[in-house]
Amino acid sequence: MKRSTLTDLPPTDPPPDFPPGSPRVADKMIGQGASQTAIVLTLGAVLALLLILFIAMAINDQKSRLKQLAADAQAALNPPAPAPVPTPRVPAIPPPIPQPERRFPLAGAEDVDRPAPMAKPTGNPASWFSDDDYPAEARRRNEQGRVQIRLKIDPLGVVRGCSIISSSGSVALDDATCTLAKRRARFVPARDADGRPVWGSWTSAIRWQLTDE
Repeated sequence: MKRSTLTDLPPTDPPPDFPPGSPRVADKMIGQGASQTAIVLTLGAVLALLLILFIAMAINDQKSRLKQLAADAQAALNPPAPAPVPTPRVPAIPPPIPQPERRFPLAGAEDVDRPAPMAKPTGNPASWFSDDDYPAEARRRNEQGRVQIRLKIDPLGVVRGCSIISSSGSVALDDATCTLAKRRARFVPARDADGRPVWGSWTSAIRWQLTDE
């Protein structure tokens, strides 16, 4: 029966000797890991600081907007009182100076005063004049009065002349009366004994009167 015996193993080479103070591989890996961790932590801290700054700026901006909105709402609810407007002093207007009666023959009205058959107006003569037609000069001078006119009408029913029979005492009112009548009045022409259209005339009066506004 064979018995096992231990044989002598060949000697193994001893581990290399490292010079004193030189780092080993494990120590190098540990050092590199620590450096990377420090870098990551630094970057994380910087990002966190930037995020905090951004949030703080956004909060301040939102506060400024809210303050502006509150100020606008307060101004809308409590508008400033309007400044008092001084009341102008209106100088007294002297009464109009009486003027002699005048006649205003216009183009084609050389014989406006010659007796002629009566023409008939078409429509309402009162519509020839309105409050807006009141002459500004007469209104400023507080001038009023009654104007009597005589119009000369051609065979087509068109006003060709105007004369003042009775003046209002205001040149502006007399002129406006003739001007408006000549521009707006329309007539059915007068006719002779044979029924033919002829020259005619028409006489009327208008009273210019200021009203309280």
